[in-house]
Amino acid sequence: MPPGEVIVAILVTIFSFVTLWIAMGMRADRQKKERGGPKQAALDAVEQRLARLEVAVDDMAGALTQVADGQQFLTKLLAERAADRVALPSAPGGNA
Repeated sequence: MPPGEVIVAILVTIFSFVTLWIAMGMRADRQKKERGGPKQAALDAVEQRLARLEVAVDDMAGALTQVADGQQFLTKLLAERAADRVALPSAPGGNA
């Protein structure tokens, strides 16, 4: 085989292997993208949703604190009224 043909055969072989290697890499990248994985837009949407949820939970906690304060006030008020009723003497000759 003449030296020119040997060089051409070597170059064709190298070119074929490089082309195959690039094609395999492109295929792997495409499969990786198709398989998915968390996309940045999806992650941003989840982060925004969690932020809104955090605000809602904080608001509910504040409202729950107000309800608890109201219950404490009413309990105290009813206890004072009950104590006042017990402390009042009954009217003489009245129906009690």
